[in-house]
Amino acid sequence: LLGVPIQPLLAAVIVIGIVLALALRGIAENFAAGIVLQTRRPIHVGDEVQSLGYVGNVVEMNSRVVVIETFDGRLAHLPNSEILREPLLNHTEYGSRRSDVEVRVRSRDFEEVRRWLSEAVGAAPGVMADPAPVVYLTGVDPVRVTALVHFWHDPDDGLTVRTSVIHALAG
Repeated sequence: LLGVPIQPLLAAVIVIGIVLALALRGIAENFAAGIVLQTRRPIHVGDEVQSLGYVGNVVEMNSRVVVIETFDGRLAHLPNSEILREPLLNHTEYGSRRSDVEVRVRSRDFEEVRRWLSEAVGAAPGVMADPAPVVYLTGVDPVRVTALVHFWHDPDDGLTVRTSVIHALAG
């Protein structure tokens, strides 16, 4: 072509193309993952989610990231492609969330302790009646029983309900 060597120009175009492809790969992955998140809708703005080591409420979803506000007030920008690749827990999807409290009671009669714990936790403000609280024996020593109590509550009221359960058990 007019006596000019085309091979160096072709090599430069190929190198630039490869660099651009590598640079845009992450953007393309996040964009494609954003489309999947927007169409499948596993999470919505306002949901409490857990992913990539962060727990918080979704405040924004865009083509690149899901932004969550953690409970200590930080904003975490989680790449869409990572959210699809890693486990994603949506704590608000079913309208209830389980919490646990471990309790040690001075008694050797587990059935009496189980009945008392079930009644006390079930009567605490914010604890859902269905499913009912469940008490599991986790340890027994010469003077006390250790139990784990599971109870369900509204996802947005977790710490408040947990506090009310602890007050009910202390009283």
